[in-house]
Amino acid sequence: MLCGAAYGVWNDFVSAWMMLGAFGGLLGWNLSDFTRRLSYARPTDDVRSMKRRQLIRAAIVAALGAAVALLSATVRVNRLAFEVAIGLTLLAAFGLIRLAARRLRH
Repeated sequence: MLCGAAYGVWNDFVSAWMMLGAFGGLLGWNLSDFTRRLSYARPTDDVRSMKRRQLIRAAIVAALGAAVALLSATVRVNRLAFEVAIGLTLLAAFGLIRLAARRLRH
Protein backbone atom coordinates (compact mmCIF):
# COMPACT_ATOMS: atom_id res chain seq x y z
CA MET A 1 0.00 0.00 0.00
CA LEU A 2 2.86 2.35 0.84
CA CYS A 3 4.54 1.68 -2.49
CA GLY A 4 1.25 2.33 -4.30
CA ALA A 5 0.84 5.65 -2.51
CA ALA A 6 4.41 6.65 -3.33
CA TYR A 7 3.84 5.72 -6.97
CA GLY A 8 0.65 7.79 -7.02
CA VAL A 9 2.39 10.83 -5.56
CA TRP A 10 5.27 10.45 -7.98
CA ASN A 11 2.95 10.29 -11.02
CA ASP A 12 0.60 13.05 -9.81
CA PHE A 13 -2.47 10.84 -9.48
CA VAL A 14 -5.67 12.39 -8.18
CA SER A 15 -5.48 12.31 -4.39
CA ALA A 16 -9.13 11.26 -4.05
CA TRP A 17 -8.40 7.97 -5.83
CA MET A 18 -5.38 7.34 -3.64
CA MET A 19 -7.41 8.04 -0.49
CA LEU A 20 -10.16 5.68 -1.64
CA GLY A 21 -7.57 3.00 -2.35
CA ALA A 22 -6.02 3.47 1.07
CA PHE A 23 -9.42 3.33 2.79
CA GLY A 24 -10.40 0.24 0.84
CA GLY A 25 -7.15 -1.53 1.64
CA LEU A 26 -7.27 -0.68 5.33
CA LEU A 27 -10.94 -1.59 5.69
CA GLY A 28 -10.37 -4.86 3.85
CA TRP A 29 -7.44 -5.66 6.11
CA ASN A 30 -9.49 -4.79 9.21
CA LEU A 31 -12.44 -6.92 8.18
CA SER A 32 -10.31 -9.89 7.15
CA ASP A 33 -8.53 -9.76 10.51
CA PHE A 34 -11.90 -9.57 12.26
CA THR A 35 -13.10 -12.59 10.30
CA ARG A 36 -10.00 -14.49 11.40
CA ARG A 37 -10.57 -13.52 15.04
CA LEU A 38 -14.25 -14.41 14.72
CA SER A 39 -13.31 -17.99 13.89
CA TYR A 40 -12.10 -18.30 17.51
CA ALA A 41 -15.50 -17.30 18.93
CA ARG A 42 -17.23 -19.74 21.24
CA PRO A 43 -20.64 -21.10 20.26
CA THR A 44 -22.14 -19.18 23.19
CA ASP A 45 -20.80 -15.81 21.98
CA ASP A 46 -23.21 -13.35 20.40
CA VAL A 47 -21.57 -13.27 16.98
CA ARG A 48 -24.24 -11.09 15.41
CA SER A 49 -23.69 -8.37 18.03
CA MET A 50 -19.90 -8.66 17.62
CA LYS A 51 -20.23 -8.17 13.86
CA ARG A 52 -22.52 -5.16 14.30
CA ARG A 53 -20.13 -3.47 16.77
CA GLN A 54 -17.14 -4.12 14.51
CA LEU A 55 -18.89 -2.64 11.48
CA ILE A 56 -19.96 0.41 13.48
CA ARG A 57 -16.37 0.91 14.70
CA ALA A 58 -15.01 0.50 11.18
CA ALA A 59 -17.56 2.99 9.83
CA ILE A 60 -16.69 5.55 12.52
CA VAL A 61 -12.97 5.20 11.86
CA ALA A 62 -13.51 5.43 8.10
CA ALA A 63 -15.68 8.55 8.48
CA LEU A 64 -13.15 10.24 10.76
CA GLY A 65 -10.32 9.28 8.43
CA ALA A 66 -12.22 10.64 5.44
CA ALA A 67 -12.90 13.89 7.29
CA VAL A 68 -9.23 14.30 8.22
CA ALA A 69 -8.13 13.42 4.67
CA LEU A 70 -10.58 15.94 3.21
CA LEU A 71 -9.46 18.55 5.70
CA SER A 72 -5.80 17.95 4.89
CA ALA A 73 -6.51 18.17 1.16
CA THR A 74 -8.37 21.48 1.42
CA VAL A 75 -6.67 23.41 4.23
CA ARG A 76 -3.28 24.91 3.47
CA VAL A 77 -1.05 26.40 6.13
CA ASN A 78 1.35 28.89 4.59
CA ARG A 79 3.61 29.54 7.54
CA LEU A 80 4.18 27.10 10.33
CA ALA A 81 7.36 27.05 12.33
CA PHE A 82 9.26 23.78 12.21
CA GLU A 83 9.14 23.51 15.99
CA VAL A 84 5.36 23.88 16.00
CA ALA A 85 5.03 21.16 13.35
CA ILE A 86 7.25 18.81 15.36
CA GLY A 87 5.28 19.60 18.52
CA LEU A 88 1.96 18.89 16.84
CA THR A 89 3.32 15.63 15.42
CA LEU A 90 4.58 14.52 18.82
CA LEU A 91 1.28 15.50 20.43
CA ALA A 92 -0.66 13.46 17.86
CA ALA A 93 1.65 10.47 18.33
CA PHE A 94 1.34 10.70 22.13
CA GLY A 95 -2.45 10.84 21.87
CA LEU A 96 -2.56 7.81 19.58
CA ILE A 97 -0.27 5.84 21.91
CA ARG A 98 -2.47 6.69 24.91
CA LEU A 99 -5.59 5.72 22.97
CA ALA A 100 -4.08 2.39 21.94
CA ALA A 101 -2.88 1.66 25.49
CA ARG A 102 -6.30 2.49 26.87
CA ARG A 103 -8.00 0.22 24.34
CA LEU A 104 -5.65 -2.65 25.17
CA ARG A 105 -6.41 -2.38 28.89
CA HIS A 106 -10.15 -2.82 28.35
